[in-house]
Amino acid sequence: AVGWVPGSILVALLYIHELGHILAARARKMTIQGAPIFIPGLGAFVRVDPTAHVWDDVVTVLGGPVIGGAVALLAGVAGIVWQIPALTFAGSFGLLLNLANLLPIAPLDGGRLAARTGWFGFTPTLFIGIALIAALLGSGANLLVGLIACLVLYWGYRTMRSGHPAPWTTQ
Repeated sequence: AVGWVPGSILVALLYIHELGHILAARARKMTIQGAPIFIPGLGAFVRVDPTAHVWDDVVTVLGGPVIGGAVALLAGVAGIVWQIPALTFAGSFGLLLNLANLLPIAPLDGGRLAARTGWFGFTPTLFIGIALIAALLGSGANLLVGLIACLVLYWGYRTMRSGHPAPWTTQ
């Protein structure tokens, strides 16, 4: 059990991630359709009006992981400096979640980036995924992580090639 203190900090970090999307969308003068929507146990999202400009989407998609990751990193460092284990844990886990959110699979931010930009967006998200998987395997994770990695790469490739986030087919 993690506890309610680090859990509350993680929820705040998730909210900051979503605010990063909102700030980036506002900077690009995009219309936001309400407050962030939270789905307990799954995450959150912000609804933004569609745009024809790819760079509007790219900036908006990257706003969440960049701002959320930076704040999570600061929280983790503050937890180490101030010797607050709950803050250290929440900051470290929040940073990991922001990086994992850049994996090239739908409905994650990396999946949207790969779908909108093709190889240009798929390649960096692929390297982030490989780095995360290597870190997990290096920390003693088992073969299941390798299998999940293969599925993530396959799904990400499908997303990038199709030009839109691809759902799992039932065929």
